[in-house]
Amino acid sequence: MNEIKARINYLRELKDDWYSQGEGTAYNSEHLNWLEEVFEEYYHSEIPLAISPWFDDVVVLEWNIKRNCATFEI
Repeated sequence: MNEIKARINYLRELKDDWYSQGEGTAYNSEHLNWLEEVFEEYYHSEIPLAISPWFDDVVVLEWNIKRNCATFEI
């Protein structure tokens, strides 16, 4: 869970124009607080999870399980 919190904190630190050439806006802190609360309460898996920034306040979650990949956008 510490790794997930660290990744969400990384998203909190992103400022406007975080991508390149003026793309990517800062994340809404209330949305990230909600996401962190959801993970703390409901996510109890040992399956490795990647959390990545995307545009328009979207967070991408990705699980790689053996040869399969599941992606979820929030």
